[in-house]
Amino acid sequence: MEIKVRKMKLRDIFSFSTLYLSLPEEDKKLFHPFPLQKWKLLPVITYIALSSMFNKYLRKIIPKFTFLALIAEDIENKKIAGFAYLHIKGKYSPNKYTANLGIVVSKEYRGHHIGSLLMKRLIKTAKENEIKKIELDVLTQNTPAINLYKKYGFVIEGEIKTKCPVDKKTYRSYKMGLEL
Repeated sequence: MEIKVRKMKLRDIFSFSTLYLSLPEEDKKLFHPFPLQKWKLLPVITYIALSSMFNKYLRKIIPKFTFLALIAEDIENKKIAGFAYLHIKGKYSPNKYTANLGIVVSKEYRGHHIGSLLMKRLIKTAKENEIKKIELDVLTQNTPAINLYKKYGFVIEGEIKTKCPVDKKTYRSYKMGLEL
């Protein structure tokens, strides 16, 4: 299996939507921010793709609405194996930024180090884009993700309770961060 990690393009919107919709409901809860309802999925993913493509320009105008998005693509099968993004939150210091991280790997590709490939590239992309700190929220029961984040230097900075807009249940999450 040959996996290529690359920037997200507009042509990936429908493939990513298919990947996301194919996830079991329980897995969608593990993808922060909480699961996207079907009617929100396409506009949100379209914006993320466009924002990622025009990142350098948008960051100067509206940095809090800028995304850097990556796709892990199975070259042989022409399928999206995973998706990751950095959502630039704002300035950390002059010309340095903080960003939130999100990552999801298709169920059929788990256990093939796709998460590690995406994390390596996300950290490199963050450094190239003057991001000083990456932050994320992860549900406390998502042990595989927590282990992945710790492997790349993320530390637990606190614990919060958040309410899922879909099932209305309250979940415990860790706040994790990585200083670059």
